[in-house]
Amino acid sequence: MQLRHAMKWSISLAVLVCIALSTGPALAQGQGVAGVGPTNPNNGYPTWYQDRQGLALEPCLVFPTDPNAPVPDPCGLVGTLPDDNSPVVFPTNFPDEFFYARAVATIKSVGAGGVGKATVLHALEGAFGGPTTTVADGDGFQIVFARLRIRVTAGLTPGATYKVTHPYGVNTFTASDTGTINFTENLGCGLVPPACNFANVLTASNIGPFLQWDPAESPPPAGFIGDPAINHTIIGSPRGTNFVRIDGPNIGGTGVNSIQTNLFVVVGKRFTGTGVTALTIDRTSYLRNATTSQVNVFVHSSGNATVTASGTGIPSTTLTGDPATGRFFARIVLGPNAAMPASIRLTASSPGNNPTTRDNPLIDEVTVDSATYNVLNNTLTITAHSSDKTTPPTLMAEGGPLDQLGTLVAGTRTVQTPVPPGTVTVTSSLGGQDSRTVDIAAVKANTTTTLTASSNPVPVNSPTTLTATVTAGTGTPTGTVTFRDGTTVLGSAIPLNASGVATVTTSFTSSGVHALTATYNGSTTLNSSTGKLSLTVQ
Repeated sequence: MQLRHAMKWSISLAVLVCIALSTGPALAQGQGVAGVGPTNPNNGYPTWYQDRQGLALEPCLVFPTDPNAPVPDPCGLVGTLPDDNSPVVFPTNFPDEFFYARAVATIKSVGAGGVGKATVLHALEGAFGGPTTTVADGDGFQIVFARLRIRVTAGLTPGATYKVTHPYGVNTFTASDTGTINFTENLGCGLVPPACNFANVLTASNIGPFLQWDPAESPPPAGFIGDPAINHTIIGSPRGTNFVRIDGPNIGGTGVNSIQTNLFVVVGKRFTGTGVTALTIDRTSYLRNATTSQVNVFVHSSGNATVTASGTGIPSTTLTGDPATGRFFARIVLGPNAAMPASIRLTASSPGNNPTTRDNPLIDEVTVDSATYNVLNNTLTITAHSSDKTTPPTLMAEGGPLDQLGTLVAGTRTVQTPVPPGTVTVTSSLGGQDSRTVDIAAVKANTTTTLTASSNPVPVNSPTTLTATVTAGTGTPTGTVTFRDGTTVLGSAIPLNASGVATVTTSFTSSGVHALTATYNGSTTLNSSTGKLSLTVQ
C-alpha cells in the first residue's frame, strides 16, 4: 500500500516545551477518564472511553458526506481521508489521526499590536506510532493519548510570565525570546513498539470529564457532543472553569492584562453500543481486634453507577457514591476478631452498560508512624503498626526494592547506617503497605552549667556576684542564663559572653542556706542544663 502523508502532529510521551514551563495542572476531584472498552478488531482501537460522569465516546469516524449524519462532517474528517465521499474503512480509507474527544478554544488579536493568536486544545486522540506514523499497514502501531496543547503565536513580552487557566487546570509559562508560547503534553501511549496499553490514558490528568456543548444554550447534534464547525459554550470542566483565560502583561494589547473566551469547537460521538461499567479499585483493606472489626472499600466508577461489595463472611453492601467525582466508599462493620476472606468482590453497574465484577485482595492497613535518622549516632529508627491486632503480621522495612532494612520487632526497627534512605516503606505479610519520608532528627549536643558565688558564706544584704559558666563538647555556647533563688528569679535571660559566662549581682535579705540555680536556656544546637549552688547567708 502506498504511504500517505505523515501525521500532522508529533506523538510523544514527553512534554514538548519551547519555553520554560513553571507549573502544570494538578489532578482535580472527578478529573480523568474512568474506563476503556474492548479493542475493535476492525481497526485495532478501543471501542469507547468513558469519563467519570458516565459519558462514553467512541472513535469519531463518520465520513464527511454521510447522508445520515445530523450535520455535515460532524467529526471534522474532511481532507484527512483519501476519499471524503466514501465510508471510513481501515486501512484503505482511514485517517492518520482521529478523536474520541476534542475541544479547541481560539482567541485572536493577542499581544502587542494584536499580531498573535492563542489556541488551547484538549483532545483524546487515536493515531499511529510506528516508524512511518501513518495508517499504511500500521496494524499493531495504534496508539491513544490525551493531549493538552497551548500556543500563542506572537505578541507576548519576551521573558514575561503568563498564566493560562483552562477547563482542566492552570499552566504558567515564560514567554520565549520571540514572544511566543508553544507547549504540548501527551499522556498515554507514545511511539511503539511495544504495543500501546490503551488503559494508560486512565491516569492522564489533562482530559475528562469530556467537554461538551452546553445544552442550556442549544443542544448538540443528535448522537454527538458538539459540532466542529460552530463555536459554542461548554460544560464538563471538573473545576468549573469552562473557559480559557490568559493573564499577563499586555496580553490583550497595551494595558490589557487579561483575555478570555468561553467558546470552543467540540468533536465527539456518543458510544451507541452496550459498554462495560468502569471500575477502578483503589483500596480494599480491613482492621480487627478484640472489640471490633471492619472492612474499608474505596473504588472509582462512573458517577451514575451502583457499586456493591460482597464476600465470604461479608454482607452484601452498597457503596456510597459521589456523582461529581466518581468516588465510592463503604465501611462494613463485622464482629470482634472476625475472620477475613482472602479477597472481596466488587460489582459496578450503570444504565445502558454491562456490569463489571472484580475480586480484589483484602489486606491489612499498615501505618509507618515514624522514620527518623539521628545524624550524631548514624541510626535510622522506624516504627510502624498493622491494623490486624488479632493475627499480628510480620512487618518488613525497605528503602527501595534492593535496599532491605530488615524486620520490625514489636513495631520497631533500628538500623546503623552512615547514609539514610530518603523514604522508608513497610510491607506487611498480610499485604498492607505504607511509606514515609525519613525525618532528620534535630539532635542537640549536651551542655554543663557550673554556678559559683563571689564568696560563700556572705553577709545579709551584702552585694554578691553569681557566675554561671556553660561548656559544651565543642565550641563556645551562646544564648542566655536564668538565675534563681528557689523559685525567685534573680536574673532573667542574662546573655553569655564570648567565653560562655553569664553573671548577675544581687544581695540576700534573709539568713540561712539558699538553694541557688543557674539554668542555661539552650540553643538551636545545644541542650539546656542547670548548675546548682548552696549559698550560706549569715
